[in-house]
Amino acid sequence: MHLKLNNSVTLQEIRQEFNKIYSNLSIDFYAPSKNSLKDSPGKLDYTVPLKEICHISNVQLVNIDAHTTVNELKVKFMEACGLLISMSRKSANVWVDTKFTGNWTLSDQNFEGKQVTLD
Repeated sequence: MHLKLNNSVTLQEIRQEFNKIYSNLSIDFYAPSKNSLKDSPGKLDYTVPLKEICHISNVQLVNIDAHTTVNELKVKFMEACGLLISMSRKSANVWVDTKFTGNWTLSDQNFEGKQVTLD
């Protein structure tokens, strides 16, 4: 999967593309805080184009495959457009933060969410 980032795409569109493959995962986007010691990252408006959130001079492709981990995806988004992401996994009727399982692949995270939901 290649997520195409350019100045006109919205975070909602990126999220929808991601969820076509990983339906049991939720990706959230944040702007890095200006002062990491005092401020927490700010959640962004998903309906505005990326050009209003960050500057992308060329089209950026974020390559994702079954072996990509959550932690690797975080690095890819930071490098591509300077945005922070957090990932949650569906677990029955709640969403669980993946910060303690960031070394799991997206495929494993999605499978686990599917299994727990089916039980």
